[in-house]
Amino acid sequence: MLIEQKKHDVELRVSNYLTLLGLIIIKRLTLITIFSSVCEKLYMAVSETDAVCSCLLRTTQNIEEIKRFCKNVQRLNRAAFHKMRACHIFTVDGRLPQEFFNLKFGYIVVLLQFLLL
Repeated sequence: MLIEQKKHDVELRVSNYLTLLGLIIIKRLTLITIFSSVCEKLYMAVSETDAVCSCLLRTTQNIEEIKRFCKNVQRLNRAAFHKMRACHIFTVDGRLPQEFFNLKFGYIVVLLQFLLL
């Protein structure tokens, strides 16, 4: 009776730990996805700003302040804008969650192969 109770307690603890681990993994994946989508929106806004400045430079010929502003924006984008990198390993953009899932599932497949051998 006591052994069965201990066995049930151990199974319950393992179940609780696995549930907690699953929630932590889901939370991390959600945060990675949200962060990547926000970074991708930033990159699209910077690209769109560059395109608008190019269009303004073509259409406005006589307003010197606009031309100077647009040239400065384009120069700054060329010189100082780089995509964010996580630990100089991954580029943080819209493809990061996909690459992360591919990496995760690759490891899971390898572990399952070792388990089944």
